Amino acid sequence: LSGNYLVEGDTIRVNLELIDVKSNELLWRLNQFEVNFSQAFKLQDIVTDKVVEGLKIELSEQEFDRIHRDSATSPLAYEYYFRAISYPNTAEGNRLAVEMLKKSINIDDRFAPAYANLGKRIRNLEQFDLVDTKDTKTAESYYLKALSLNPELLSALSYLSFFYTENNQIEKAVVLARKMKKINHNSPTAHFTLGYIYRYAGMVKQAINEMETAVSMDRKNPRFRSLIGSYSGLNEYQKALNMTSFY
Repeated sequence: LSGNYLVEGDTIRVNLELIDVKSNELLWRLNQFEVNFSQAFKLQDIVTDKVVEGLKIELSEQEFDRIHRDSATSPLAYEYYFRAISYPNTAEGNRLAVEMLKKSINIDDRFAPAYANLGKRIRNLEQFDLVDTKDTKTAESYYLKALSLNPELLSALSYLSFFYTENNQIEKAVVLARKMKKINHNSPTAHFTLGYIYRYAGMVKQAINEMETAVSMDRKNPRFRSLIGSYSGLNEYQKALNMTSFY
C-alpha cells in the first residue's frame, strides 16, 4: 500500500494505490482527490475508508470506532504531536517533545496519544533525574489520563506496563499486557511488552517466546533488541549475536 500527496496553497491532493509486490500487479488505485487543508481529518477518514474497501476487509462498528478514536480534533494539535514524536530520545529531544506535546494538549485535551507520549517523554527524563521539578505531574498520571480517554490505547497500556514493571508492580503490569493481547493478539508491541515483564519476573524462557513472536512480526523494530539480553541470560550467545545484525 503506497501513496503520495501534494500541498498547493490550502489544497491537499492525494494518490493511493495497492500493489501485489510478488507479481508487481496494480490491484487498485484511488483516483486523485483533493480537500482543503482545514479538512485534513476528513481526508484521513476518506483514505481509511478507501483502504478498508480496497483490501476487502470486513470491520465491525467497534473496529471502525477504534480507527477514528485516536484522531485529534485540530490539525494544529496533530502537527504538534507529530513534531514531538520526531524528536530523538536525548535530554534535549525529550524536553522539546514535552513542550510540543503540552501545546498539543492545550489545543485538544481529549487527544489520548498526546498524553501517552507526554508520559513516555517525562519518564525518559525522570529516569535520568532531568525532569523539571516544577512539573508536579508524573509519567504515570499521563498514562492513566490517556487510558481514561481511550482504555484500548496500546501505546499507553505498554508504557504503563513498563512503568509498573520497573517499579516492582509485576502483577499490575501483567494484567495490562494481557489486556493488550486481548485487544489485538497480532500486535508485536503486545507480545514484546509481555516478554519484557516476564524477563523482569525471572521467567526467561516465557520472555523469549513472547519476544521472538514480536520480532517475527516486526523484525527491524529497535525496541525489540532487548531479546539480545534475554538470549544472553540463557547463555544462547550465538542467537544473541545473530540478533545484533538486525539493528
